[in-house]
Amino acid sequence: MRHSFYIAIRYFFSLRKQNLVNLITLISMTGVMFGTMAMIIVLSVFNGFDELIQDLFRNIDSDYQVELKEGTLFTIDDSLLHQVQSIDGVNAVSKVLEQKMLAQYDDYQLVVGVKGVDENFLNVTNIADEIFSGKYFFEQKNFLVATGSVFNNLSLKLLDFEEPLKLSFFKSSPNLLTTNGIISQSFYLSGVFRGQAKLGSGDIILRLKDLQKFTEHHNKISALNISVKKQSNNIQNKIQLVLGERFLIKNRFQQRPFVNKMINSEKLIVYIIFTFILLVSLLSLVASLIVLLMQKQQDIQILFSFGLGIQSVKKIFLMIGFFIVSSGLILGTIFGLFFCFAQDKFHLIKLSSLNNTLINYYPIKIELQDILLIQIIVILLGIVTTYLTTYNNRFYQV
Repeated sequence: MRHSFYIAIRYFFSLRKQNLVNLITLISMTGVMFGTMAMIIVLSVFNGFDELIQDLFRNIDSDYQVELKEGTLFTIDDSLLHQVQSIDGVNAVSKVLEQKMLAQYDDYQLVVGVKGVDENFLNVTNIADEIFSGKYFFEQKNFLVATGSVFNNLSLKLLDFEEPLKLSFFKSSPNLLTTNGIISQSFYLSGVFRGQAKLGSGDIILRLKDLQKFTEHHNKISALNISVKKQSNNIQNKIQLVLGERFLIKNRFQQRPFVNKMINSEKLIVYIIFTFILLVSLLSLVASLIVLLMQKQQDIQILFSFGLGIQSVKKIFLMIGFFIVSSGLILGTIFGLFFCFAQDKFHLIKLSSLNNTLINYYPIKIELQDILLIQIIVILLGIVTTYLTTYNNRFYQV
């Protein structure tokens, strides 16, 4: 085994003297390097966006959300609300009413999700930390805050008292005297918070009492938002026990399952795509080893004459293939991590389309398990490819 290793090292560093083998080896090494580097960078960007989205949801979502299993609106008496607030581990409870509406400003229109919240909403979320323009201003009626995407799509202005934002919705009622059953009301934009409509935790947020009066859903809500000291199944079960079986209690992941499924699915697809790319790049490694084996036929016969067994000779070329893959892997890892650190520190690649709303550069988060998994995938693919090539007996005829 030791003799095979030393001979493999000697052959590997002598490849530069053989132009054809050297060129093919360089191509295969470069392919492994770029494949590894690309996997590290792309997966780190995915992790960065994942962390960004989770942080965003952590600030605008509550730890738990209580909804009806059947139906949308309900009333809750103060005694039951007090029982929920008294559960050990519960910090605060906020009442919420949500409804889809049409937002109109100047010549622009947009369908939005409107959320009415009570004064405890600041205690169950960190929405105030996400406001980057204006402020969370609910001391007076008919003020609201909106996501950056709504702000841009409607070309809104802060505190525009001359032309306020108009919200409208259709109410089907036989006794309704309004034209076509459409009810409208004007509101004033006091702040803009980070968020995208498609991520949606309410595109527009205003006072609960204003929305209840506007929609004529007096004392009715669509959900309870609950913050806790620490999420656990025990607290979730206690909340369920107090409220009863007619309610559904959702944790953060259950509130937005599609986001986690989407990110995990796309990450899996990235792994699969780049694994195939690495397989294609390893074809040049096969060509390099075949040419090397053909050129070393005389050396192979000499090794046999010195008493080296066929398995030992095979191990020499197996190690050469491993050295080529390892070199590409090490270089790809170094360059990939270097780019990730540079992007994280200096924000080299910008996202101008999201400027001032969410983030203006590609976020980066390096996960150790991803790096280790990439190393394992590349090494396994390299070993399998090299083994299938070098252990072909037709190259070792005595």
